[in-house]
Amino acid sequence: MTGATAIPLPVSGPESCCERCRELLDADDLFCPNCGHESPVRPGDEERPAERTEVQCFECSGCGAQMTWSLDVQGLRCAFCGRTTLEPRPPLSIPSPRFVVPFALDRSRAEAIFREWLGSDLFRPTDLTTRSSVTEMRGVYLPFWSFELDCHAYWTADSSATPRSAKASWAPYSGEHRGRYRQIVVPASDALTPEELRAIGAGDLTEATPFAPEVLAEHPAEAFAITRKKARRLAAAEFEQIVRRDCSALVPGDSQRNLRINPLFSGVVASAALFPVWILAFEYRGKVHRFLVNGRSGKADGTAPLSVWKISAVALLGLLALAVTVLLLQR
Repeated sequence: MTGATAIPLPVSGPESCCERCRELLDADDLFCPNCGHESPVRPGDEERPAERTEVQCFECSGCGAQMTWSLDVQGLRCAFCGRTTLEPRPPLSIPSPRFVVPFALDRSRAEAIFREWLGSDLFRPTDLTTRSSVTEMRGVYLPFWSFELDCHAYWTADSSATPRSAKASWAPYSGEHRGRYRQIVVPASDALTPEELRAIGAGDLTEATPFAPEVLAEHPAEAFAITRKKARRLAAAEFEQIVRRDCSALVPGDSQRNLRINPLFSGVVASAALFPVWILAFEYRGKVHRFLVNGRSGKADGTAPLSVWKISAVALLGLLALAVTVLLLQR
C-alpha cells in the first residue's frame, strides 16, 4: 500500500454512504459529491442520536473563541486569551468525537517549559521573566477531523525512458494505482491559526484512544468551527496531492512531464477527534501574549515582546564592525 502512513485508529464506518461508490454523505447532500448519484438523504433528516452529543457552550467576549465545558468546572476563563467575560450560549449538538489523544504533560511540566522558553531569546526584554504575569493557563482539547479512504487512480505522463530506436526525447506512459490512505487531518479550530498548530505539531493522532465523555470534566474542548462537509473538501485536495506523488513514482525514467491523474475516491470515513494542548496567556506591560505547549510531546511555540534597545545595539555593533572592516581594507 502506498500513501499516507497507516495507523490503527478506533473509527467506525460512515453514517450514510452513496449507493453507487460508497462515498460518505452528509445530511444536506442531494447528490453524491464524488460520482453525482442522487442521494437518499434529504435536508432536515435527523442524524442518529449516538452520532451527536449535547454540550454546554461559552463564547469569549474578547477573542470570540467558543468552548464546551462540563458544568462542574469552576472558575471559567477563556483558555485562549485569559479573559473572564465568558458569555453562556445555548447548548450545542456537536459531533461525538470518535477518539481523543490524552494529555501526557501535567500543568507543572507545561509551566516549566514556558519559563524556560521565556528566557531563551537574547533579544527579549531583560525584565520579561520578572515583569510578565500569567493571566490564564489551561489544558484544552482542540478539535480535528481525520479522514481515510480508498483510491483508484489512472495516470498518464511523458517520460524520458524512450525506446532505443526512438528519436524523440519523450515517450508516453500510462497506468493505474490503488491504495488505502489514512490519517489526513484537518484542524477544526477557529481560535488557533494553522501556523500555530503546525509549530507545536498538533494533530498527530498516532496515540489516540476511544473517546470517553469524562475527559471533558477535567479539560474543556473548543467547539468544532469547521463542519465535516467543509473539512472533507479540504482533505480531498490533500489526498489528491498525495495520490499525484504516488502516481509520479510509478512513471519510469529519470525525468517526466505532463503528469495527469484521474482519481476516484471511495469508502470515505470521517472521524471527529480531540487533541491536547496547554494554552497559556501572559501579560507584559499591558499586552497579552499567547504560549502553546503540545500536551503530548511538549513541543512549544508562542509570541513574546522583543527589546528594541537590544536589537538596535546589535545592529549598531554590526555597522561598526562593517565600518572597521572597510577602513582596514582601504589601508
